[in-house]
Amino acid sequence: MPHHSSRAVDTTDGVKWRQPSALRALVVGAALSVLLLVGLPVGMLLDHVATMASVLRSRPDLPPAHRGFAFAAVIGYTAVFHGVAVVLVAWFTAKTWSGRRWARIALSSYLVTASVLGLLSATADTPFLIVVVVTDAIHLIMLGLLWLPPSVRSYFQSGRASFGPE
Repeated sequence: MPHHSSRAVDTTDGVKWRQPSALRALVVGAALSVLLLVGLPVGMLLDHVATMASVLRSRPDLPPAHRGFAFAAVIGYTAVFHGVAVVLVAWFTAKTWSGRRWARIALSSYLVTASVLGLLSATADTPFLIVVVVTDAIHLIMLGLLWLPPSVRSYFQSGRASFGPE
């Protein structure tokens, strides 16, 4: 018999079902992912020497007059990109927690895409490699939690969860 957490979900038929405990671990993974997604641009901003050194390694011909703009552009791009990722992770995780099948699929798609992008980032010369590796590891664990535990598969296959837009 699957082990369930104490939180119940209202389904369209009015029956309350409890989420599998693996979904609680998924929420913890999402929280850690959000923390790292927010922390990376903050770390890049605080360690401007390492960030600028990385920019200069990729663009050694960058004129000194353009370096301030390049630094701001890198921080701005990273902050916006990670901000969007935070919103997606939080929303897809919340909807997966509430039993939405579409959110489980969307979160899985996000995690695969983010992991591939993380691998691409890891192959670049980044002084923040440890953050990328840890974030990718968390994403792979979250993927496993979404699909591998029998209790989660049963939860999403049994009609307890729904495809509804809610």
